[in-house]
Amino acid sequence: MTGQLLTSAEAAEQLRVCEKVLRRLRKAGAIRYVALGERKIMYRPEDCADYLASRVRREEPCQPAQPPKGRPVRHQPGVIIPFSQRDRARA
Repeated sequence: MTGQLLTSAEAAEQLRVCEKVLRRLRKAGAIRYVALGERKIMYRPEDCADYLASRVRREEPCQPAQPPKGRPVRHQPGVIIPFSQRDRARA
């Protein structure tokens, strides 16, 4: 059964991350692991594959930005208003 388990270095290489990132993923609960002892952590290849599958994303088309709700802010395009003068500029 040990042949089916990956060391931290092997799992990190398979996921294309460093061991430190793999450790963070494990502590965050993002990837499953096998604890053979207090300090002996191993990974199953299928758990690495499941983690990769959970990270697959599809590009979504951008939605046009909606103007903020509430009272409109009057300003001139290209003019930067300091924060300290923001309320006076709205009047």
